[in-house]
Amino acid sequence: MKKIILGLASIALVFGLIGSVGAINTASKKDQKKKFSLPENAVEVSHGVFYLGESMNKGEVVEGYAFVHYAKSTAKSKPVWDDTVDIYKFMRGGLKWANTIQYKINPSYIGGLDQNDVEITLNASLEIWDSEISFEFFDSITTTTETSVGFDGTNIVIWGYLGSSGTIAQNTIWFNRRTKEIVESDVVFNTHYIWSAVENCPDNAMDLQNIATHEFGHNGLGDLYMPKSVELTMHGYSDYGETKKQDLGTGDVSGIQELYGN
Repeated sequence: MKKIILGLASIALVFGLIGSVGAINTASKKDQKKKFSLPENAVEVSHGVFYLGESMNKGEVVEGYAFVHYAKSTAKSKPVWDDTVDIYKFMRGGLKWANTIQYKINPSYIGGLDQNDVEITLNASLEIWDSEISFEFFDSITTTTETSVGFDGTNIVIWGYLGSSGTIAQNTIWFNRRTKEIVESDVVFNTHYIWSAVENCPDNAMDLQNIATHEFGHNGLGDLYMPKSVELTMHGYSDYGETKKQDLGTGDVSGIQELYGN
């Protein structure tokens, strides 16, 4: 099948931390009080992509973009598409990491889930991408005491309140403007939702592995919103009880292998 490679316009982000966010949970009061919001100067440059501005890293200019993942029912489209569709979208013509990435979680802000369940689930999401490429993409999840989301040298995964207007999660990506090397990624899961790390996700919860696999795909790939992408991991919408993004589709694999080798 002919590949369709879609270039994604500049998209970066920085989130300001205002406060903060068993295998099925309702977030604790402490998690609910931890709030994140886009900075006032953030500019939406395309649907769900917000430009956050510039910073400096080792004498080089870096740009930040936020990718917002929205909740939306994925009703069957006509014609019906499956995960063999071979389309993908690069960020800025091919942003990628030069070195292995390690994400860190703060055990105090994991949405009320069990820490062991969270680590197992997130590592499974990372391995799904890692297994498709020759590059050593991800290292195992470790812990941190950090709670901030912004350009600070730590790739953090954290739960916090992102509002009630349909945002499930967001990934903040920082990259070197000259080399197109990604230098940081921070993922926030919204405590507005119930989260599940069990094999059979209930219909009233967001499946952690499903959403995490999508978010980790932003380490090189952008969101897809066309109807034919509906069964791919990088489709830009997710729904309650959904698990289909746990496994990669043809387009997801083609895109990540084009960036990092197979």
